[in-house]
Amino acid sequence: MLSKDTFLTFKRSSDQSPIIATGLIDVPPMIGDRNMIDVTDLSHECIMYEPGLKDPGDLPMKFIYDNSKENSPYRVFRTAGENNEIIEFVLSLPDGTTFTYSGIPTVSIDDITVNDKITFTCKVALKSDVVVQDPNNY
Repeated sequence: MLSKDTFLTFKRSSDQSPIIATGLIDVPPMIGDRNMIDVTDLSHECIMYEPGLKDPGDLPMKFIYDNSKENSPYRVFRTAGENNEIIEFVLSLPDGTTFTYSGIPTVSIDDITVNDKITFTCKVALKSDVVVQDPNNY
């Protein structure tokens, strides 16, 4: 499956409906790996583990910079981060799989180089689990 038609929506508490985040060019690994808890005791010959908590990290997403509109992702995410506002995000894959999570975004402008597009990275301090929804058509 190609990444074409992958998109992200976001919704602030003041929004009536989700808004498509324009300019998305890179998303992080989703869900997160589980930490492994060492449960080895003196009777074991090998180290034993139990799966612990998932750690999805801060979910850095990269966007093409655009601050020309009130709902531009750069402006919305930067302002939400400055105000500690929680935003709901939904990442949708082309097959209909979705990843839904909420958190407080932080924004940074990426390196700016000659003859290249300006981008920014949005990281999210999670305030919810990452909920995976499988597509209905399979």
